[in-house]
Amino acid sequence: MTDHRCRRAERCHEVERIEQRPAVCADCECHNGPHYPCTIPGGCGHLHKPVPAKVGGKIVAPDGLCPTCTRVVEQAIRELPRDYVNLTYALQHGTVGLAELVSATKDLPAPLRVSVAALCAELVRVAATWAEPVADRLNVDWDSNQMDRHARPGYVLQRAARLLALNMSVLLALRDVEIRVWADDGRYSSYEPSGGITGALELLELHYLSRAVLGQTKLVHHLPAPCPNCDHMALARDDGDDFVHCKHCWLQWSEDDYRRLTLVLAADVRAPAP
Repeated sequence: MTDHRCRRAERCHEVERIEQRPAVCADCECHNGPHYPCTIPGGCGHLHKPVPAKVGGKIVAPDGLCPTCTRVVEQAIRELPRDYVNLTYALQHGTVGLAELVSATKDLPAPLRVSVAALCAELVRVAATWAEPVADRLNVDWDSNQMDRHARPGYVLQRAARLLALNMSVLLALRDVEIRVWADDGRYSSYEPSGGITGALELLELHYLSRAVLGQTKLVHHLPAPCPNCDHMALARDDGDDFVHCKHCWLQWSEDDYRRLTLVLAADVRAPAP
C-alpha cells in the first residue's frame, strides 16, 4: 500500500517522526557512487543506518492536505480580510510590525512602506486568482476584469475569501489550472498550470507573512508527548500561556494536568516489559 503524506511535510500539523534508510549512498561498496546502478536487488538501503526524518501526516489521496492542515488553511483564508484591514491601518498610521520600522527609520522609509502596500495587493491578487476557477466549478458569477475596474480591493478580497473558505474541497481538487503569473516588473504576465493545493498553501503563507509584518506572531513550544485525547504528537503551548493545547483535536489542558500526563508516560516507559 502506497504511503501518501500531507503536502506540508515537516510543517504539517500532524507531522510524524520516522526513520528512513537511504536508497543510494556514495560510500557503498556494491556500486561506484550514486550515479551507478546498485548490484543488490531492490537497492542497498537496508544495509545503511536509518536517518531520522519528519514527514506529513498520512492521507488517502496521492496529493493533498491532512484534515488538520485543511482546517488551518480554511481558517487562514477566513482571516485574510482582517489581515488586509490591519495592514492598511499599519500602512497609514505606522503603528505596528514593519510600520514601526517605517516610522523609526529616516534613511529608508519608502521601501518598507511599499512592501506593506505590495503585500496588501498580493493578498487581493492571489485570493481573486483562485476564487475565479472555484467560482467557475460552482457556476458562480465571477468576473475578475470587471472587479478590477469597478470594485474596491477590500471587497474583492472579502468575497474571494468567503467563496474559498466555504468551498475548500473544490479549491483543493483543482488540477492543472492556467494561472496568470506576473513578472517582477509587473508589466508582463504568462499563464502556467498550477493546482488548488499550491494556491491554498500560498494563501496560508500570505496569512503568516501578514501576521509577522503586523507583529502578531507567537513563540510556540511544541511538547514531546502525545495528546491524551487523539494520540497525535500535536501538543503545544504558546509562550507565556498557562495551558497546553492540541493542534489536532484542539482540546486543552492546564499545566498541572500536562505535568501529570508526562509523569505517567515516563512511568510507562520505565516499567519492565511483562
